Formats: sequence, structure tokens, C-alpha cells
Amino acid sequence: MDKKTLLGLLFIGVILVGWWIIMKPSAEEVERERQRTAHIKDSIAEAKRINDSIETLNQAVITDETIVTENLLDTLFESLPDSLKALAIDSIRKKEADSKYGPFSPHASGNDTYITVETDKFLVKFDPLGGRIGNVQLKNYHNYKKRYNERVTDTLNLYIDSLSGYNLTLFSQNRQINTAELYFETDAENAKITGEESAVIKYRLYANQAKDQYIEFSYTLQGNNYMIDFDIHFVKMDNVLDANQSGLPFSWYQVTPSQEREVNNERTRSNIFYKADDEDIYRVKRGGGPGKKKIEKEVKWISFKQQFFSTTLIAKDGFTNYPFPAESAAPPNDNPFINMAYSVELAIPYGYSNDETFAMQMYMGPNHYNTLKKYKIDLEDQIDLGAFWLFSIVNKYLIIPVFNFFDKMHLGYGLIILLLTLIIKLILSPITYKTFVSSAKMRILKPDIDVLSEKFKPEQAMEKQQAIMQLYRRAGVSPLA
Repeated sequence: MDKKTLLGLLFIGVILVGWWIIMKPSAEEVERERQRTAHIKDSIAEAKRINDSIETLNQAVITDETIVTENLLDTLFESLPDSLKALAIDSIRKKEADSKYGPFSPHASGNDTYITVETDKFLVKFDPLGGRIGNVQLKNYHNYKKRYNERVTDTLNLYIDSLSGYNLTLFSQNRQINTAELYFETDAENAKITGEESAVIKYRLYANQAKDQYIEFSYTLQGNNYMIDFDIHFVKMDNVLDANQSGLPFSWYQVTPSQEREVNNERTRSNIFYKADDEDIYRVKRGGGPGKKKIEKEVKWISFKQQFFSTTLIAKDGFTNYPFPAESAAPPNDNPFINMAYSVELAIPYGYSNDETFAMQMYMGPNHYNTLKKYKIDLEDQIDLGAFWLFSIVNKYLIIPVFNFFDKMHLGYGLIILLLTLIIKLILSPITYKTFVSSAKMRILKPDIDVLSEKFKPEQAMEKQQAIMQLYRRAGVSPLA
């Protein structure tokens, strides 16, 4: 290696050492680089962790995207200003109502104001939720508690409003819609009627904004009548309701309070009665009390009967599409303040025409024989007049007419019972007299019968009996008497 080559290599080395010294990073730059490298490593690790978490969720047996969505929505909702939260809530509720109730979604909320109609017989409160008859208070009646404890007014609650009602099930756009969950619209006002006066209360569910498609519950009350006309009117609903049902389910349920002192005795006299298309009257439980039955006949009327009061639903053209499950049940834990819980699943025929009405009536009143009889649909047959046919005839044609005759004279029940006892005694007096005379003659003839008994031996029983009968005939005594 010559001198020039050696100097060249040395010069290159000096240049490299100088470059390294000049380009060497400072302590601050070294620290920044270390932090950047660490951050990159952390980011890679976090990305891997997230990827592993997603993979775990995808492979999990339970994958609930709703939880993630709800948490995200909750976070977003809390970040909204108060002025927008109400709008967000309304929007969410509207979407839920649209999804659940379809064309009836505007009725998912509404006015809770009751309409009250007072008649000579009762006070009726109509509830816009479900468009139903709410509370019914019978006038001039009171239960045991009010009679002996804290009697305030002469009214009696026929059933417990909050636990009772009825529901028409509709099918629209593949949705099942319950009218009991919807608020009906009405322009009716409170009313008080008497005598032959009448009041009409109409509740409607509209299926469009034009309000020319609707379902109407119409009630007609009279001042002096326990019967309420109840019509369900379908207007232009043939294109709204799904046409795959032969009838619309109509459920009726009712919980009745205990009205008497002895609730167990009251329950045994409570039952579900119904009149079938064969004109016979049936009951769900023979003997009364809790029971269930599947009604396999067309039903003309069905009654939730208490001991002294009843609520009856009457269909002018009958409830079809049977069988109808019906049940009367005792309250849980044997609650002494509740009599029975009744329920029945009926069906209303619907022909999917442009304008259609299903006419019904509801009787809400006492189990008074003549009151029920005047409607001429055999409602009085649900009253127990005696298991033996002879007792039933006597009660129907003697006891009840005489009792009502004295009741119209405003006599006390104690005096009426005393007079009934005297009348029955008077009617039975000829038979009683004949029985008394025959008994007296039998006592007189007893010594002669004893002589005949001693005269004939045991193996002569036939001859002895013939001799005794001859003795009876001579004395004019009837053994039958």
C-alpha cells in the first residue's frame, strides 16, 4: 500500500468519525425516540387486545348486540342537552308505538279523564283506556262492611275496577293489537239521567288521520234500567285488519269484592252461568265455587254471578267460534276481601265488510227474580230456587210472588217472613189437621193392635197384617196419613 492510499483511508475515517459526532442525537432526542417507540408498542398491544376481544365476542354463546347498542345510546343520550332529551324520548316512544300498534299508534297515549253517568240504578264510570266500562256502583245497596262498620253512602261496588275489564284483540299488518292498551277518543260529557231518559257514550279508535276508519265502542244507558246496550262498530276496517281470522278474540275478566259477612259461604254461591244455543242454562262448576270449563257450544249470554249480584254479557246474535275457556277462581292466599276472580275467552264474528256492528248488552245489577225475568232471556234461571223440583215450584209460584207483594207494601223483612210462615201454615192446615186426627186415632187403637199382636204367632205375620188393616178401615184411619 503506497503513501497516497494510506492518507486517503485515514481521511475517510476522520470524515466518518466527524459525521458520527456531528449527527449523534442529544439526550432529549433519545428520550423522545424511546417514548415514541414505547407508544407504538402500546398501540400495537391495544390493537391486539381489541381484536382478541372482538374475536371472543364473536365466538361467545351469547352475543347480545343490544347491550352494546343500549350502552352507546345511554352515553349519547346523557350527552344531549336537556332541551333535546324530551324530543329524543318522544321520538323513541313514537317509533316503539308505530312498531307495536301500527295504524293505531297515535292511541298509545291519551287522556285519563273518566266520563261518569248517573242513573236511577247506578253510577257508571267510563275509562278511555280500553274504552271500557270502568267502575260500577249500584245504588240503594251496601255490603256488610258499610252496613255495620263505616257506612257512608248507599252504594255498592259491583267489581274491583283496577282488576277487571275486557279486551278486543285485533290483527293488523301481522301485529296483535289489544284495545285494552289503547286510549280511545270521545266527545262525551258527564251526564245524569232518570226515568225513560237515555245517554249514549261513544269511544273510538281511529286508524288514519282522516278519521274515517275506526272502531267504535258505543254504550246506551237508560235512567231506570240495569241493562246497558254495548255495540262494537267497525267502519272501513276491512282494509286495516288482517283477513285471516274467522273471529276476533274478546276476553272478559272480573274480580269481585266480598259483599257478605261469610265469604266462604258467598263463594259457594258464586259461579259462571251461560245460556247455549240449545236454550239450556249451564254452569261452569256444579255446586258453585272455583272451577274451570271449556264451553263447547255457541253462547247467547254468559254471567259472572255473585251470591246476590251478577254481571252478564249478552250477544244478540250469539258468540261463535267456540270453544270458550271459562274459569272462576278463589283469590290467592284466601284473601277475605275478595270473593271470586272470573274470566272467559270469547270471540266476536267479523265478516270484513265496509260497515259492520256486533250488538251486545250488559246487565249489571241484583239477582232479583222479577227484575231478571222481565228481560225474557232466562236470566232468572241462574238463581238457585232449590235442588228438588217441588221446592223450586213452590218458591217460584208461591214464596217469591207473596214476598214481592209484601215488599211493595214496604214491610220489614222480619215481618214478611213471619207473614209467609203464617200463610204456609194456613195452606198446610188441612193436611196438618188430617195428620193430627189420624195420629189420635192410632193412639186410641194401640191397645187393640197389642191384642192382635198377642193373638197371632210370628209365623202368622200375613194374617196379623190383614187383621190390623181391617181394624184401621173400621176406625177410618189412614196409615199413609
